[in-house]
Amino acid sequence: MMWKNHELRLACQSRTAVFPNSVWLILIIVLVLFSATNKTWAEIGKPKIGTSGIAPIGMRIVHMGHLPPPGNSGSIRAVFVSPKDKSSILQVYEKLLIFPNKVRMNLDRHAVPKPFEGGVVIASHQENSTISYDLYDLDGKLVSRKSFTYAGTVHVTPMGSVVVSDGSEGYGEQFSLYSKDGRLIKTFRPYQYGFNLALFDSMEGRIAVYLKPDDPKKEFPKLLLINETDGSLLVDHQIDIASASMIRLGINYIILHSTDSRNGRFISELAVFSAGGQKIRTIESYAFHFVLDESKKRIVICARDSVKRINLQTGTIDWEKSYTNLYSGKRIARPNDIPTGFDLYPLALRRLSSSGVIALLMAQSSFNVSDPRYKGELLLLAEDTGALIDRKVLADRNGSVQMEVSDNRIHLVSDDGVDTYDVK
Repeated sequence: MMWKNHELRLACQSRTAVFPNSVWLILIIVLVLFSATNKTWAEIGKPKIGTSGIAPIGMRIVHMGHLPPPGNSGSIRAVFVSPKDKSSILQVYEKLLIFPNKVRMNLDRHAVPKPFEGGVVIASHQENSTISYDLYDLDGKLVSRKSFTYAGTVHVTPMGSVVVSDGSEGYGEQFSLYSKDGRLIKTFRPYQYGFNLALFDSMEGRIAVYLKPDDPKKEFPKLLLINETDGSLLVDHQIDIASASMIRLGINYIILHSTDSRNGRFISELAVFSAGGQKIRTIESYAFHFVLDESKKRIVICARDSVKRINLQTGTIDWEKSYTNLYSGKRIARPNDIPTGFDLYPLALRRLSSSGVIALLMAQSSFNVSDPRYKGELLLLAEDTGALIDRKVLADRNGSVQMEVSDNRIHLVSDDGVDTYDVK
């Protein structure tokens, strides 16, 4: 803000000769009142954090510490922030699970840990086409154990309920909903001829399901919304989305990301549905990542070359920032045949609890097989305008990075360990 103070002083000096005495008197009164607030010009001009959604431009990314990986644990897969203590995390490695209280559990090669808000489900694929389901709380204590026959995929909800589908290798016939303690709630057989694809997402006691029929000439794709408590169908609609790669459930919206080929052209789209299953609109855009701001009916999308915010109701773009312009320019060398900007891509996009702030994790690849390196940057953006609030240039890595957030805390996860940042 130094340059603004300088401009203010120059403006006042240039007008000294023409200010009448009455104006000087008013100015003196204003300055006295201003000095009584004990605030600087910069503080007066700084947007405040609040429900208005104005980005807190004064916020900064502060590195809080590095957690190295334990020896012989394999690559880290993910971290999950404990809802009990936001500073504690569940660490998921290839061969090891570390609970927030530091209790350790060895994992075999068939185990797939799936954290949820109250603990973690460890689903282990067995050779006899079954999945063993072990549920632990966040202290590492076994809560229940159950086996499922002919299970292809397992989806764990934030409440700890489990959806088990028999779909595998492009074909399935049914999926079942189980309570956290392993009680069967309901089994669903959506098609006479089976399904080719089933996608699940869940929040606040509801489960959204996208289904692609195995025989599209006889049956249609479906969008379901299921009550997690009793298995009742809240939505059961036939839809015109031939195939999807992702489903995201919000409070008031259901989003489907689909890709297709039309007239020889590759198409990437987001289909926006209401919570009642009515299609609102289609947004044509690549969508590597996206976050919803449902209070303002907006969505922020990481597209192919840029990050942008779109009005869900009208489809208009509020703002758009190219990755090339956002990246600091401190880049590693790339092969000559790689176009400028093509080596930049978004790794993750998250919305912080501070009103109006989003975190974007970007990386540049060296595209060098003999020396693969990635240079990453962590960016804070104002959600309303896309303005850059702060930037943290990360150390070069020879592997990719993941990002998880809790309140205003950011965890960056890589094979080098976990780096924690606070946004203050």
